[in-house]
Amino acid sequence: MTTIIGDGFPDIRRLTSFEDAYRALGGPGKICALTGKSRACVWNWRKAGRFPARYYRVMRDVLFESGFVADMRLWDFASQHQHDENQLADVAA
Repeated sequence: MTTIIGDGFPDIRRLTSFEDAYRALGGPGKICALTGKSRACVWNWRKAGRFPARYYRVMRDVLFESGFVADMRLWDFASQHQHDENQLADVAA
């Protein structure tokens, strides 16, 4: 639950580790429900220590509603960029 401090703004807590964000999102069951992915898939993200970039916005929104802001480095944007380039190459061919 978000704590309201004296100035009327919510108390936002910053998350800098994957494990903290993983727990703040509710663990594997809630992350599976949020993304539509299997527990095995979510477990692989945990082993890698990064979420796929395609889930950044939805996870960011859920975290913010719970009073958290997570470091963007917890999502694998580099992999997403490579995936986008591969798709463009396939379309051009």
